[in-house]
Order: sequence, then structure tokens, then C-alpha cells
Amino acid sequence: MDEKRRKGARPGAAGCLPAFIPVAIGALILLLAWGMFGSHFSGPRKTLDRGVSGTFTLTGCSRYKATTTCRGTFRPDGDRAARLPVRLPDEHDADGVEIGESFAARRLDGELVRADGTGRANVREWGVATAGLGAAGLAMLLFTVPLIGMRPGSAPRRAAGWLLGLTVPGGLAVYAVWASMAGGV
Repeated sequence: MDEKRRKGARPGAAGCLPAFIPVAIGALILLLAWGMFGSHFSGPRKTLDRGVSGTFTLTGCSRYKATTTCRGTFRPDGDRAARLPVRLPDEHDADGVEIGESFAARRLDGELVRADGTGRANVREWGVATAGLGAAGLAMLLFTVPLIGMRPGSAPRRAAGWLLGLTVPGGLAVYAVWASMAGGV
């Protein structure tokens, strides 16, 4: 009798617990994407739009373990005397620049962003990458929550599973490809 009850019984709260794991993972991925969107796209984009234009001159880079830190001076346009020491927030902004060379930059509230084609492309690529990561997290939330209440083996559950199986890896692939183009990953 006990064996029959287990086979045909609908899972209780303990049976739904594993379903909440993807919901929690989806929420964490979505929060991570939200934070990365602000720091890697929204903030630099604001600096590109409203920042003080000038010239950044690379004075050196140092490497510690897997992290490279580059520093230099920022001179606002029209002010020949002012040279502000700054650190590049993105080590890949110095790609292709030798010590002593300069590039166009913008500075706002202490944040410096490369303002030439390379810098603008990096900001755009990070925007697409974080949107892909956010799409993966949102898909996990939107498709997993309804799965909790659906009967195992039903057609709607299979359809939701297929959508979940396609959109999450798709969003993660968009993130991986675009973040690597932006110099991350």
C-alpha cells in the first residue's frame, strides 16, 4: 500500500524543493547581470555621454597574478596645465597602447572611459553581454516557476522545459561571446 501511494502521489513541499534551486540560481544570475549592467555598461555609457573630454596618456601597467592594472594621466581638453593621475578601470582599455602613447578619453566623477572607437565598442559589447546574462537569469525564473505547479510529463511542462533548455544556454552563450569580445571572460 505504501508503495502504491508513493508512485501515484503528487509531490508535496519536499518534492518541490529541487524545483526551487533553479529559481534561486536564476535570481542570482539576474542580480549579477543587473550589477554588471550598471558597472560595465550604464556607468561607462554615462561617462561617455556627459564626461569631460580629454586625453589619457599611459604611464605604465603592472601585473599581479591574473590582474593587470594600468595607470596614467588625464589632461582635460583646453587645460594644458592640469594632469590628473588616474587608473584605467578596464585593463583592456590599454590594449594596443604603448607607454607614453595617448588616446581620447572622458572623465566623470572619477571614472575614466576610453572615448575612441575601441572604448565605445567595449562599452557596447559589455552592454550586449550583460543583457544576454540577464536574459538567461530571467528565462530561468519565468520558465521554472510555472514548472513547479505543472504535472510531470504534461505537454505544457515539456514545452516550458524545451524553452528553458534553449533560452538559458542561448543567453549564456551571448554573454560568453560578447564579454570575450569586450575583453572580459
